[in-house]
Amino acid sequence: MTNSVSLRVVLWVDGVTGLGTLASQLVAASFLSDLYGLPLGLIRGAMLAMLFYLALIATLIFKPNDSMFRLGVLVGGNLAWVAASLWVAFGADLGLTPLGRGYVIAQAAFVMALAVLETVFSRAQRGDLANEEPARADQARA
Repeated sequence: MTNSVSLRVVLWVDGVTGLGTLASQLVAASFLSDLYGLPLGLIRGAMLAMLFYLALIATLIFKPNDSMFRLGVLVGGNLAWVAASLWVAFGADLGLTPLGRGYVIAQAAFVMALAVLETVFSRAQRGDLANEEPARADQARA
């Protein structure tokens, strides 16, 4: 599997899981608020953030080599999500249920794993592209 394909797979996983999270929040925000002890306003705010996030992922899935800047924004957003999630789980006094705390921590761990994979594959992909350029120049001279 090439680094470009690997990055695209990670982006698809990121997008599909994000879409699933957004769908569950749209359909059952009040239920999730009661189940997890999360304020309804926080869930609604997360939905708004997810819309931007999913649009960014969609642009990267269909043009993954087009912008390392956009990929950096995505990874930075993932890291911000992790930091905010850890604050919600451990720093904020929101009255989370034990299930809610576990959910927020598990989501933070998953998002961190995605950020790491996106970073690793994007760096490897940049290395692949840099190695291709001299090879193309050598072929043109031959």
